[in-house]
Amino acid sequence: MGTKRRTSTGRLRALGAALLALAWLQLGAVPALAATPSVQYQAHSQNRGWLPVTSDGGTGGTVGQGLRLEAFAASVSGGGGIVYTTHVQDSGWTRATGDGQVTGTTGRGKRIEALRMQLTGGLARTHDLYYRVHVQESGWLGWAANGATAGSEGLALRIEAMQVRIVPKGAAAPGSTARPAYSAAVAYSAHVQNVGWQGEVRGGAVAGTSGRGLRVEALRLRLQDQPVPGGIEYSTHVQDVGWQPYRSDGAVAGTTGQGRRVEAVRVRLTGEMAARLSVYYRVHVQNYGWMGWTRDGDPSGTAGAGYRVEAIQVLIQGKGNGPWYGTEFTEYRAPASNGNVVPSTLCNVGDGWLLRCDAAAAFGRMSAAFQATFGHPVPLEGTYRAYYRQVEVYQRYGPGRAAVPGTSNHGWGTAIDVPERGEYDYGRPKYEWLRTHGPAYGWVNPGWARQGGGREEPWHFEYTG
Repeated sequence: MGTKRRTSTGRLRALGAALLALAWLQLGAVPALAATPSVQYQAHSQNRGWLPVTSDGGTGGTVGQGLRLEAFAASVSGGGGIVYTTHVQDSGWTRATGDGQVTGTTGRGKRIEALRMQLTGGLARTHDLYYRVHVQESGWLGWAANGATAGSEGLALRIEAMQVRIVPKGAAAPGSTARPAYSAAVAYSAHVQNVGWQGEVRGGAVAGTSGRGLRVEALRLRLQDQPVPGGIEYSTHVQDVGWQPYRSDGAVAGTTGQGRRVEAVRVRLTGEMAARLSVYYRVHVQNYGWMGWTRDGDPSGTAGAGYRVEAIQVLIQGKGNGPWYGTEFTEYRAPASNGNVVPSTLCNVGDGWLLRCDAAAAFGRMSAAFQATFGHPVPLEGTYRAYYRQVEVYQRYGPGRAAVPGTSNHGWGTAIDVPERGEYDYGRPKYEWLRTHGPAYGWVNPGWARQGGGREEPWHFEYTG
């Protein structure tokens, strides 16, 4: 009985103190009776799932195990809120969320590459939020604060762990604030006919002109914000000269004062930059427009066809993490051949997939009929295939699965691949629809690709006109 009485008395005292504190707050007499602000966070890691909640500078995630951070949730106590966003593999920046909600992904095997966090409400006026991340192969980066980026973008580097701290506004950071984020960028400029040297651009912006019929005559490129040692080299194919030697780190490639057009370009990274990253680029060519993106020393433009380069875009991304739109057509070298067709003979059938224009028109009609039956157009996983792509496919799959480079109908833009197996396997309704109705539009699953035909590729269809 005595124990109950003491407990009840203690509860009453606590309730009274709480009511008194509330009254003081309403009167404005004590602006900060709340406890010291605290931040709590829980990390979701590869192969480990949700880890225990940690707080106030503790490590969320793993260190030394090579496991990617895939998601996290965070909350604060002490009179305010918290918002955050993450840069996720293949998706980019997610929509901002906060106050205990999950950011990132689970069950999809996607790494978080960067994050941003900040306080809200009254807490943001009186305190700073610091956070840092442990990055693949780099370890702990510096502390970022109040919405700044921690981690990397576009470099395909996983975050493995994170730490978060709240400190009074203007107080010292928990540690070094040097380099909280990694980036890699290339700055470049073009010397243009009748214009001269333009100002530098970066990050995939356009150098040169389009729609004005002006030739690019020379280029300069240099690295900015490189996360690891290395350099950049570039070469131009010049009218009446051919391929020039590679230049590097801001030197001029091409000519000035000679009235010669640049016809094609090659760009590549060197050193550790080349081992970790790729440089992507594409050019705008007279009569053709933008060519597809290519990378790492492959030529972009024309050689021997007499067409001027009018503009260029360049950017650096992580290996396998660059732009893919239109990448099957990157270069044309006269005369036309399998995997090296005249650009104007190809037409876009959606999302950058290219087919010979008559085949594209027939595919469009077939896809519309397919959609009327199944509620969606025919999905594509392969169309026109440039020669160098045919080489890559052949090296990857071998003669049992891939045509000898230069012999594939993909190289003429008259073949498509739909998704392999699954709903498009032999005997399934979608495959049977394409096999049965496709010939009316000129598209057939050839005999060798049919069940028992020798190579059995239910996903492969060819245009017969």
